[in-house]
Amino acid sequence: MKIYFYNASLVLLFTASIVQAQVFPVNMKCSEVSSNGDVTIYWQPSQNTIELQRYEIYYSFDISSSFNLIDSISDLGITQYQHIGANANVMHAYYFVKTITTNGLWVNSDTIASILPVGSIVNQTYIQLQWNALMKTLPSSNDGLYRVFYREENEDWIKIDSTSSLSYIHDVRPCVDRYYKIEMYDEYCKSVSAIVKVDHDIVQPPTPIFDSVSVVNGQIHLGWQEVNAPDVEGYIVYLQDQGIWDTLALIPNFYTTHFIDTLNDPSAQSWKYSVAAFDFCGNVSEDMGIPQAQNSVWLNEPAFDVCQGRIRLQWTPYANLSGGLEGYTIYLSENNEAFYPFVHLNASTLTYDFLQAQDKVKYSFFIRANSINPLISASSNVRSLHVRMPPQPQYAYIRYGTVVNNQFIALKFLMDSLSPIQKFFLERSTNQSANFTQIKEFMADDANLYFVDSAVNVSKNQYHYRLRVMDSCGAEALVSNLASNILLKNPHGFQLQWNKYKDWFNGPEGYMVYKIMNVDTTLVAELSPEDTTWIDADIDHETGAMYFIKAIEASGNPFSLKETSQSNTVVIEPDYHFFIPNAFTPFRNTTNHLFKPLLTAIDPTEYYFAVFSRIGQKIFETHTPDEGWDGTYKGKKVESGVYVYYIRLLTSKGRYIDKSGSFVLLD
Repeated sequence: MKIYFYNASLVLLFTASIVQAQVFPVNMKCSEVSSNGDVTIYWQPSQNTIELQRYEIYYSFDISSSFNLIDSISDLGITQYQHIGANANVMHAYYFVKTITTNGLWVNSDTIASILPVGSIVNQTYIQLQWNALMKTLPSSNDGLYRVFYREENEDWIKIDSTSSLSYIHDVRPCVDRYYKIEMYDEYCKSVSAIVKVDHDIVQPPTPIFDSVSVVNGQIHLGWQEVNAPDVEGYIVYLQDQGIWDTLALIPNFYTTHFIDTLNDPSAQSWKYSVAAFDFCGNVSEDMGIPQAQNSVWLNEPAFDVCQGRIRLQWTPYANLSGGLEGYTIYLSENNEAFYPFVHLNASTLTYDFLQAQDKVKYSFFIRANSINPLISASSNVRSLHVRMPPQPQYAYIRYGTVVNNQFIALKFLMDSLSPIQKFFLERSTNQSANFTQIKEFMADDANLYFVDSAVNVSKNQYHYRLRVMDSCGAEALVSNLASNILLKNPHGFQLQWNKYKDWFNGPEGYMVYKIMNVDTTLVAELSPEDTTWIDADIDHETGAMYFIKAIEASGNPFSLKETSQSNTVVIEPDYHFFIPNAFTPFRNTTNHLFKPLLTAIDPTEYYFAVFSRIGQKIFETHTPDEGWDGTYKGKKVESGVYVYYIRLLTSKGRYIDKSGSFVLLD
């Protein structure tokens, strides 16, 4: 600032012809500002030959404005004056002293000012002081040097320097409150300025531009741009932990714009960071840079759907990417080969299904968040998955189907235990090529690999069975071989007939014919695998017999099995004949007047024949084969209608034969 002063004018009085005596002003020397703003000015009287009357003190707060009389001093021995209430600690104060003689002459002194320093922080790096001049022209008794003093809170004053200039740069960090004053020395007195306080720097440095959070070689790398501010000393990296921001790192070099987080695992979660600058005074960027906080992209564990052959990728979104988020790129590596960009996705996509998964291939992925600024990107952690497709079941085999107790069909299975199976179904048909119906469902861990089918008629039908196997994904993997029961029949006479057994690997080795007489079972024939009929030439015509067939599996089964399958049992009745008429006319003629069985080739050792009415009343019986019923009951003719007969006889071979039926009696 510039302060302008003026010299006191000497007022000389002239008469028309006589020059009167000259009056000299006082010599202004010093000004001293007290802590409350009062000002004391000091002067030195001049040697006047004229008798003086008084001093008048004039004051102004503005050098360019008019001065006002503030006091008058009649004691000419006084050489100083204290201006109470000058407020010179906050405003300027200017003074001059008017000397007045007893005869009315007067003269003004030079103007003297209180010194009012002003301090300011420049670029948050140093303190600049400026002040006004004490006087326009300093007296010769003044050494012309302004002495600069400072102190910190509750400390003593320290002299910094001396200067003839009206400003001074104090090269210190403005990190604490400081007080300054200016002193100037005269041989006669000392000038002291007002005290100025320079508050410490509270200006927050700019927030760094946060570029990215990226995972490189398994570690999280942070990058930001250098802050263009002269007082920045370094940077602080903050980490959000459970909603609370903690200091992760203090970086004391403002040229360093990169940080590697070696403490936190990028595969554990998404980590959120902010970066702030701090200056020499410890001031930190506004809001600790949190509004620009960025988080690492966290790629979750890949989810492999073995049934779909799909690898599902999911990742967390990237927020506040410098330049704006353009989208994501998935990078892929196969079997540790170099990564390459596989697919590019828009900024709103956070999942992707990789559908090209192949068995026994190691897939590695990472996600790259792309900025609209092509120079900026951020990568996620790497995830790897070694694909293992479950093997498909190689076989399901029905070992046999055999008749049990001449009522049921028992089946036994052999499954591929080394391959994962979800379940399998047992199906049945009476037509081996079509119309299979599910009859039983087995789960993969079902230990029961033996099944008895009771919903069958083994003497009437041939049944075909197969297994339909579902793999671990529920898709049909394979269908087993067929297994069929052997249906044995007696088409006529003493002939046996059966179907070939299905479906061993190498077919049957042959068929064994078994004959049951009383309680004895005897192997009576061993037949080739091509035979499907046989006649028993040794049958006892009076006793008959029961028969069943057993198929023997041929050698060469790949599972080292040799199974058998038994047929149903058939009965060949004894070759005896008796005839019983179905109608009877006892009262019409003599040729059909008796009702009795006609026996052929049978000589029974026991015989019983009886006739019953429709309501079960016995009306005739005999133990003699030649005796018959004449149509009467207790000597009276019975009514026409339906009657029931019963015959029981014992053959000479010791076999009982029972027969019953109905006939009609016609009047």
